[in-house]
Amino acid sequence: MAGAKSVLTIARESNYGSKIEAVEQTLAVAKNFQCDHIVEVIDDIDSPAIMDVDIVTNLGALRPLNRKFIEKLKPGAVIPLMFET
Repeated sequence: MAGAKSVLTIARESNYGSKIEAVEQTLAVAKNFQCDHIVEVIDDIDSPAIMDVDIVTNLGALRPLNRKFIEKLKPGAVIPLMFET
């Protein structure tokens, strides 16, 4: 909705639900906003697609954001500060 050319999302099992549920719900929301055609779901942070990412949101499915992961990002990629009290 913000004009991204593509959105890469990682789906994993969690205490909140199954990977399948997460993918289905994510794609349903994207379809509702007519941007499902730009969403790609992966389940492995070792995917080569990581190298094309511009912005990484530090959410649970990615943690921990370790050196191995960060070194895969292209120069100029950013990780906004995100935390809860």
